[in-house]
Amino acid sequence: MKSSKVVILLVGVFFMFQGFLLEAATFTVTNTNDSGAGSLRQAILDANANAGKDDIDFNIPTSDAGYGNWTGTADYWWKITLASDLPAITESVNINGFSQTTNVGDTNPGVVGTGGTVGVDAIPLPQYEKPEIEIDANDTANPLRIEVSVNDVLIDGIAIFNAAGEAIMPKAANGGKNYVEHCFVGVRADGSEPSEDLKNQSSGIRAGYISGMSSNVLSVSECYIGYNGESGVIGSRNDDANPVAPYVGATIEVEYCEVFANGWNSNSQDGIDGNGADNIIRYNLSYDNVDNGAGTNKAGSGGGIEIGGYSDLDNITNNIIENNTCFGNKYHGISLMRRPTGDIVSKNIVYDNNGPGILVTNRHYYDPFYHVHTYTRYNTISQNSLYGNDGLGIDLCNVEYDNYQNGDEVTFNNSTKTDINANEDIDFPVITNAIIDGNNLSISGYVGSLPDQVLFANCIVEFFISSFDGVTNPNPSVSNDSYPYHGEGKTYLGFLTTDANGNFSGSIDVSGSGFVLGDWITSTATDDSDNTSEFGENYQPEEPPTAVVLSTFTAVYANGSALLSWTTQSESNCLGWNVYRNTTDNFSHSLQINYEMIPGSGTSSETTEYSFIDEYPLEPGQDYYYWIEEHEVSGYVRSFGPIILSIPEEEESNNQEGLTKLFCYPTPFKENTNIGFQISKKSFIDLSIYNVKGQKIITLFNGEVSDVGKDFIFEWNGKDNTGKPVCEGIYFGVLKVNYKSYIQKIIFIR
Repeated sequence: MKSSKVVILLVGVFFMFQGFLLEAATFTVTNTNDSGAGSLRQAILDANANAGKDDIDFNIPTSDAGYGNWTGTADYWWKITLASDLPAITESVNINGFSQTTNVGDTNPGVVGTGGTVGVDAIPLPQYEKPEIEIDANDTANPLRIEVSVNDVLIDGIAIFNAAGEAIMPKAANGGKNYVEHCFVGVRADGSEPSEDLKNQSSGIRAGYISGMSSNVLSVSECYIGYNGESGVIGSRNDDANPVAPYVGATIEVEYCEVFANGWNSNSQDGIDGNGADNIIRYNLSYDNVDNGAGTNKAGSGGGIEIGGYSDLDNITNNIIENNTCFGNKYHGISLMRRPTGDIVSKNIVYDNNGPGILVTNRHYYDPFYHVHTYTRYNTISQNSLYGNDGLGIDLCNVEYDNYQNGDEVTFNNSTKTDINANEDIDFPVITNAIIDGNNLSISGYVGSLPDQVLFANCIVEFFISSFDGVTNPNPSVSNDSYPYHGEGKTYLGFLTTDANGNFSGSIDVSGSGFVLGDWITSTATDDSDNTSEFGENYQPEEPPTAVVLSTFTAVYANGSALLSWTTQSESNCLGWNVYRNTTDNFSHSLQINYEMIPGSGTSSETTEYSFIDEYPLEPGQDYYYWIEEHEVSGYVRSFGPIILSIPEEEESNNQEGLTKLFCYPTPFKENTNIGFQISKKSFIDLSIYNVKGQKIITLFNGEVSDVGKDFIFEWNGKDNTGKPVCEGIYFGVLKVNYKSYIQKIIFIR
């Protein structure tokens, strides 16, 4: 019994000790020394030794030797100068630079940064509070790094500069995530540019990749990142020497950052550079990024944002680039290079870059060992605002190599799709007609080299106000473009969908878009596999052509049918008419009741009369609404109406307007038929023959009749008013008696 009590006591002590070790602790930095008690180095060592998630705070007095006015401004902060790399972080920890502000005071007050908004949705971009803690890496290789297998590390509120390698390099465990927030990277604590010898030589922040990882994530938020020799933020690629499925590399999530003037020491880096899968890059401002001018890999350098791989097995999929603003970069604004697949580039503002606005480069690879095909395809580019770029707005570059920083210029339509080409080399839209009438923009056209290309069925065609001014070439570096040039879509207007034959026609409401008569438009096509095209040629919408002058539009009920009549005083390019009916005043849900379009008169200054008989059943006591719709040769459509026809509860007698009887014999007929009537009072009479399209064939009689009770009989020989025989079919004898109409059906056979 005595020995068992000893065992129980030892076990209890063991669990108490374990609980103590797992308890989170706060380690406070109290000086700017490189090492020793109170130093940042010692705080990291202490946190690494404690198994719980710890905090590293700062409480350094102003009497410390590292406190000073380090750039000659009026502001003061604490600078920690390293003698060697800090210890790699091996346990979860929060490094909170802003705790110095809380504990001692805001000695470096104010904010820096452009502020304002970014992206098409005008996302507010913060300005950045200047930190009190600054790390001078003193030319060390990797001054601040997070070791592999560590998750949930936060580096917050510090400035770091003067690193020989990556200033901050986190490496998370498989599926893990670490965070960098509110940091100044490559920039002094007051936001100023370091002297040339004090700049970070490599990337500001690199999400490290370790061979054997499936994925790891780094979140970078609200950071001010500039003057780094390579990328401002980069996610490391898959390991060439030892690739591991699914080949995703590191994932970066970059939001609300200002990234600028990076890349000066590299020929293959950009402001923000994602080399893996599932990257989210949004709400950032990326500008004035450059390269060192060496080498040939220009498509992968000097840009605002890039998604691209290096290893032939890189998995570069499902990336989102959304609501960023990129301008003034040495080459492209945004690029997708070396086999990105299934990425979305949307609502970015990309302007005044010295190459294409958005560059998509091609490269296909098949690995015989892993049996992997990789392509650049299924990338959606939607609702961006592109203008003032030296290259094309969107360039699908089908060149295998990477030295095409300005793309390969316009890829002209060929009515095919090729899987090994960028976005399968999808053709761009061709606008054939555009009419602006108030806020209604009517557009028609097709995708492909010709109309009726079923390959491009169900494409989403997006329309934009083009930045093209209609006078000069907007793409001076694009040698194969010609007037009216392939546009850069600056302001998104809306979209139409192609039909089963790859054609599109419809209207877009442009109210609130700023579109005015004289603007030019351009367009892109995105197929049902999510491939987006280059921009099509610019097109300048016109005002509606001279309108049809409609003088009358009436409907009368006779003999159980409705007779519609309308008269035009003049027509301009009138292709024809359709007739619609509804039982309510709702044109959008009305029924088209003519089987074939009623031919118009083209362009005419003469009066033209039309009639149409509604053969659909009419219910007694029901009101019917009728519309007529004019179609012009240009594709423009306008409607007239409605007019209302009330059907009586009981059919009225014919003699109320003076008609005693109306008859026709024989019918059906082959050669001649007789149409007759009898009146009960002196009347004005018009007797004409119409076809089922509502076209007048011939007038048999027009004049005044005074002989009452007498049969008036007129012969029709089956010919029109020019003497030409008509086709067999159904015709109507329409008798107007004092402007009331009556209808007699006639069948002509051969």
